[in-house]
Amino acid sequence: MGIFSRKGKGTGGSRVVPADEVARLSAIGRAVFLEGQHIDVSGFYLPGFLAAGPPTSGSPEYAAFVDRLLDELVAGANSSGDWAFPGALHVAKDFLGADGMSHPQFVELVDRSLPFMASVGVSGSFIPMFLQERWSAIQAGRA
Repeated sequence: MGIFSRKGKGTGGSRVVPADEVARLSAIGRAVFLEGQHIDVSGFYLPGFLAAGPPTSGSPEYAAFVDRLLDELVAGANSSGDWAFPGALHVAKDFLGADGMSHPQFVELVDRSLPFMASVGVSGSFIPMFLQERWSAIQAGRA
């Protein structure tokens, strides 16, 4: 089994997200969602993805890679400030797009990011299209 196999998940192996990238999550969240900047975040996932082969979409190795990526983004956001959740969401969205909504860790990033961003006045124009319905519900107090 490869380093990203489900059986080996969470037991040693190399990190998917380089440790020095995790420190950038808060700055990325602020820049992307508050200031509307475009930030290249491929350094969060591309080195690990390429080191994994890269795994073919739909394969068990790909699923394990996505699980590890999302687990590490959630853990990194948990150990950082409030803006780290939107930063982690941006990274996850950059890799997975709307397909991320099928992963519980991605949904956790959404659920932790959107209410925070609404509370600090983020413009809805910076929220990805596939999250607009959820954003509108939060803005209207229905979520």
